[in-house]
Amino acid sequence: MSGAGVGAGGARSRSPPPKNCPICRERIWSTDEGAYFDPPRWQRYNHHLKSTHPEFARWDKRMLVAYYIAVVPFASLSVIATQIAESNLRNLFFGLSFISALAVVILVRSLRRMGTRKFLERWHAQHGATTNP
Repeated sequence: MSGAGVGAGGARSRSPPPKNCPICRERIWSTDEGAYFDPPRWQRYNHHLKSTHPEFARWDKRMLVAYYIAVVPFASLSVIATQIAESNLRNLFFGLSFISALAVVILVRSLRRMGTRKFLERWHAQHGATTNP
């Protein structure tokens, strides 16, 4: 897989990857290189993670997939809510699906941050503190 998906930051992603690695803080790309450089930013970022931090790269990919898996049931509830004729039930289903999806996204995001912090702490314990920002 080349990493060219929505979650992986490929062609459909609009936000750039982090300039510095979240684990070792190494500079991966710079705005000084211009908008078009070879290889593209996301490709550089993914290559760095896969080659330098393969365990983190696998874990991070699983966490991104968790976002999508977590949202599917709640999106289904929203679709069901639009099909129900009674407005009270429709509002209930829609409200429950929205609140539940928001809670799951917040949970997965928190788990990603905690996990990234653990990988960072492990890297610091093995390699010493980094000097990059």
